Amino acid sequence: MLKDQTTGQKAQSREQVKDTGKGYGLQSLMPGYGPVPRENQAGKASSMGQGHALKFPNAQTVAPHPVAADDVRNYIRDFLLEQKVRGNSPNTLRYYRANLERFVQFLESEGYPTDIHELRPGHVRHFFVYLSESEHRWNSNHVGANRKLSPGGVHGFARAVRALIKFVVAEANLQRSPMANVSMPAGRTEWTVEIFSEEEILRLFACIDKISRTPFTRLRNRAILSSLLESGCRAGELLTMSTATDWNSGLFQVTGKGNKTRTVAIGTFAIRELNNYARARQRVQTRSDALFIKSNGEPATYSTVREFFRDLRLGTGITHCHAHACRHTAFSRMLKQGMSIVHIKALAGHRSITTLERFYIATSPEDLKAEHEKYSPLDSMSRDLKRGGPTAAVELPPARRLLEEVRATSFRAVGRTYGVSDTTIRNRLKEVGLL
Repeated sequence: MLKDQTTGQKAQSREQVKDTGKGYGLQSLMPGYGPVPRENQAGKASSMGQGHALKFPNAQTVAPHPVAADDVRNYIRDFLLEQKVRGNSPNTLRYYRANLERFVQFLESEGYPTDIHELRPGHVRHFFVYLSESEHRWNSNHVGANRKLSPGGVHGFARAVRALIKFVVAEANLQRSPMANVSMPAGRTEWTVEIFSEEEILRLFACIDKISRTPFTRLRNRAILSSLLESGCRAGELLTMSTATDWNSGLFQVTGKGNKTRTVAIGTFAIRELNNYARARQRVQTRSDALFIKSNGEPATYSTVREFFRDLRLGTGITHCHAHACRHTAFSRMLKQGMSIVHIKALAGHRSITTLERFYIATSPEDLKAEHEKYSPLDSMSRDLKRGGPTAAVELPPARRLLEEVRATSFRAVGRTYGVSDTTIRNRLKEVGLL
């Protein structure tokens, strides 16, 4: 049985709230900012952040200065706390923190106010335009800051700012939102769902023998690949499996986003691969109870999985070889083989079927053609319409020319030439007495 990880995670979260300088506590979310009231008893500006330099990776450091009571950074601190209370993952907190720090840096570099009462829609619009048009952002020499952001990247920043401002409006009881009448940047409009074909799946398993340095890593990698392709779970979720997890029934639990647990399923092939790996794992000295470990006994991390798929990509030449493609492949194959979308949604852990259809279900041109043949609007109608319909509705060349073409080829070939059935050609020739 899977160990009850939820209790330990909740206890860990409580410890982090107690000590705001540890783990994903408050100071790690906004370095240098501690829990200080917005206004002191004298009504003066809060001393929070006095002498603190807000630093950004590979960028110039913002000069130290006192942070006023209604400075946006105070609200970012409280906003991140709110996300933590909601149970959002550390990755989500890092996403908000990084994007909102960039927003503050932009405001200061442009000389815009950081007081939330003075923040205007024009400041926000300028930030969105800066993101979409600037190719040298944040005064940074990093390669990522010197190329144009994708629409999806700009939209990611915009979502973080929108979430913050929505929180600020409610928290500070603002009469007018700084995002009033500000349009969200256009996000990504087309999504390419990348899946592995059957031939590519066989190549991936064959490549494991070539890239694995030891018999142990070979068995571990086969277990990881088969489990991802069978269950459709995310790589991070698979890594939450422990030695206490019982997968032999074909069902087990993983912990996903927001520390939520859900049940996933695997088949006999993946069960066999997991059992083979589990026996090899028993011979490795380790203090970790994580199911997937490295050769040195340390728990496997997402970097371990990423490097594994990088080696697969180099070894097979499959350009879309990454862990999440296994998730796409699993659900696409489940749907194609007849599993209901409701059950796929439950296995995927999504609240909305729309999200599942948009991001994980791939439809190839061959699939579309096969389905159209089953449900063709006209082919499903009467036999007369399927055979070509009344001759009066069909524009054909003179009868004698039709007869010559029939003699040179066949009724069916002539019918295909003009987009009608061979019966229509016969009827036309009978009408004029040529047949």
